[in-house]
Amino acid sequence: MKKIIYTLCICCTLGLSSCIEETFPTSFAIESQVAASPTALAALVNSIPNMMVGRTYPGLNESEYFGYPAMCVALEEMTQDVINAGYVGFNTLSTYARMQNPTHQRQNYPWYTHYAYIKNTNDVIKLIDKDTQDKTEQAYLGVAYAFRAFYYLNLVRMFEYKYTELCRPESDAIYGLGVPIVTEETTEEQAKSNPRATVEANYELIFSDLAKAEKYLTGYTPDSKAFPSLACVYGLYARAYLERGTAGVSGAYAKAAEFARRAITESGCTPLTQDQWEDPVNGFNNATSQNSWMWGVCITSDNIDLIGSDFYGLMMAEQTWTVYGWRVGRSASRKFYEAIPYSDFRKYSWLDPEFYGVNDNPPSDLCHGHEYKLAMPAATLRGNITKSSGFTGFPWIYNPIKFRPAEGSYSDKTTGSAMDFPMMRVEEMYLIEAEATAYTDQSTAARLLNEFMAYRITDGSYDCAPKNTSVQALVDEIIFQKRVELWGEGLNYYDAKRLQLGMHRGYKGVNASQYYVTFDIDGIFPLWNCRIPESEKQGNPAIILNPTPLTAATLNVYWAKNNTTLTQYYGCDLSNPDGE
Repeated sequence: MKKIIYTLCICCTLGLSSCIEETFPTSFAIESQVAASPTALAALVNSIPNMMVGRTYPGLNESEYFGYPAMCVALEEMTQDVINAGYVGFNTLSTYARMQNPTHQRQNYPWYTHYAYIKNTNDVIKLIDKDTQDKTEQAYLGVAYAFRAFYYLNLVRMFEYKYTELCRPESDAIYGLGVPIVTEETTEEQAKSNPRATVEANYELIFSDLAKAEKYLTGYTPDSKAFPSLACVYGLYARAYLERGTAGVSGAYAKAAEFARRAITESGCTPLTQDQWEDPVNGFNNATSQNSWMWGVCITSDNIDLIGSDFYGLMMAEQTWTVYGWRVGRSASRKFYEAIPYSDFRKYSWLDPEFYGVNDNPPSDLCHGHEYKLAMPAATLRGNITKSSGFTGFPWIYNPIKFRPAEGSYSDKTTGSAMDFPMMRVEEMYLIEAEATAYTDQSTAARLLNEFMAYRITDGSYDCAPKNTSVQALVDEIIFQKRVELWGEGLNYYDAKRLQLGMHRGYKGVNASQYYVTFDIDGIFPLWNCRIPESEKQGNPAIILNPTPLTAATLNVYWAKNNTTLTQYYGCDLSNPDGE
């Protein structure tokens, strides 16, 4: 029986026509038909990035679960720098940040979504002769291999089980396991008994795919930021080698620094300027309005219906079309915000308490003399606070204005939701290069960091030398700047897990009633070891699941045995709201 492939026809440019003109007998096309039709093959390739803005897991119908950027918001909620300061009832993504209901089906989202993405790349790879001399087909292969490497890199980093004192597995056999490998050669029978590959095997596939992508994409220039260029391949190399360096693989840090620099050079990209960063019309919503983005998820008004009306409001204070943004009140944590100097223009990505007039002070449109560049009128933005019932005070202090509604359209969801989302920016490469260099050459790493920070603190006052007292201190400073730079983009989770940064957000400025998310835990936060769905075990008995993260009640029992109170770990003792 011939394999059938469902062909998607979604308008997106890859340099060729993206719509199928041939008429096939049914809505499905057999392999030979797709391979023989240039427009059908183009449409299948175009479906790879377009799939990332649609609903891929039918088990979830909530408005927040649309595509790859929604997953990035979930990952952001798993870091200590993003808090839910508003109404938790509208925050279904909080399941990724709390110990209550850790087995909810929402936890299945990253797993099934990524494997759906991988199937799409496998379909393309299987259809094209690897020895093809056709430049267009070579570009298609390069795109598919780069995306597949990207997906597997995300998966292995999310699902590898890292040791945590708070959640011990029953067997040591779980350590060193990554995710099952499914390629274009995997048969249906093999998929029914497909154990988790080792982490090393996962990275062998990732590096193999990147080598093929590098071969096929050399000399190729994509027409859209939705498709990876050779520079993006180098950027993925840099991410992967940074992970392997932290895992102790010899020479990996040097490779990470090398490929980060190659990505910078090949891309020709430059860091965002202050005007571009604060642009109320195009700020962090337009892949082509600046020269920083290397790769992104691209949305237009033509395909906005794919993601629904609520999605891009998740991380924006400046919109009125959905309560999932302003009423949930995803915000920067207080300690994170306070650690950023006012000389750093990135500080103005979040609304300071002065904006709302706390402590009986009148509201101010200025933050230490800096005027916020707002898409939404300040009065409207402040007025959203009064719409939250059941809360007192100012639950949205430090809420973000980093991500702007498209064209500054804060009330029209059709226009305002047509936002691009960054998958890779050149700034990340500068910071990977600095960190990877710090482990072997401190002085060079310090110079690299100072050179990068000149883009962010333009008055010349930044100098990391006083912090450069040890390798760890320098790395900590680099990672902090990376946390500031990439806040809200779904990438800081990977560094938190890689470097075991802990979850520390139990202090004043976090909604005290949400005790189940205000943890104070060193090392690996248990939920960083993402859950493999129980249903996967039913269809693939060979797989070993990660242990269930401990619930709040179980943690209380565990800590009681160690003479430690729950509030000490949750950091939410109301009698000491300023406590660490």
